[in-house]
Amino acid sequence: MYPKIPLEELANEYFDIDTTADLLTQEERRKISDISDWIFSQAFEIVGTAQYNNIGLRCATDRVRNYLLGLMTANAVRYAKQISGREVLMAELGMGAGITVQSALAVEPDTRILAYEQDAYTIEFAESLLRSKGLLDKVKIIQGDFLKETFPTNIDVVVNENIGPDLISEPQFQASARIIPYTHEKTLFVPGGADVYLVAENNRSRKNGILLGRVDFSRAYRSPIKLEAQIPERMLDDFGKYFPYCFMLSDLLDCNGRRFLTEKGENGIETLRLMKIIYHKFERYSFVRSPKSDYCLRLYISLEGDDPGIVYSAAAYLKKGL
Repeated sequence: MYPKIPLEELANEYFDIDTTADLLTQEERRKISDISDWIFSQAFEIVGTAQYNNIGLRCATDRVRNYLLGLMTANAVRYAKQISGREVLMAELGMGAGITVQSALAVEPDTRILAYEQDAYTIEFAESLLRSKGLLDKVKIIQGDFLKETFPTNIDVVVNENIGPDLISEPQFQASARIIPYTHEKTLFVPGGADVYLVAENNRSRKNGILLGRVDFSRAYRSPIKLEAQIPERMLDDFGKYFPYCFMLSDLLDCNGRRFLTEKGENGIETLRLMKIIYHKFERYSFVRSPKSDYCLRLYISLEGDDPGIVYSAAAYLKKGL
């Protein structure tokens, strides 16, 4: 049963649809909305049962996330086709329920799609949905670990949504590094990257934060990835010693490096939430590690600055190993 609130109305609270889907018609947006809600309803019926055992299906029960990733992917495929003038080759690293696959085919039916997925039950679920729509023969599904696979050359669109709250809980950087040799200079990535902010506990939004830097998911970074900024004196009250926590907030970007999340979207899309507690006033620095990623996070906040107008400085390092 579909929820009562129309998806387009709900999604507008979380992200700018016109930015995310500027190349899509209103009818195409509605198609993707229908796909998103239909897959939501199918996934919702089995989540919590004995059969359910995979994050890909749990993510599919987030309506806003479904619609956002569907629009982002469809828009990127449309843009890639405009650039190349030919059918587009798309690779998805972690197919899940197949939302982005179906969204791409809804706007560009001749798209060639390679969908990588490890979990057998998730593949069975996605295949059943594709089959019911007559789309199964348009998608090549590969069961396996995309971090160990080889890919065809000249991939036009890469869907790599292996992200987590600290940008290390999922293998985003390893996945990018693995597939980049098979891409070309105009390949589009979904999402395209993230702007990373330091925000105070009492003002958890980018407009009140300090931009540490931008991470580009189409780059194969060398370790460590260093992001740093200085905190001006005017922000002392927000980042001062009386506020025990600071947070890292990552603002997702589309395939063209554009921001699209609203302030509510920054913190409210559960399966795309990129906020992480990273600093406690008694520790001086924070260290985060994840079993899913080769990268770990260190964030340093210096309590003294050399310049009169600077009270703190901050640096974040995403580094392989310890």
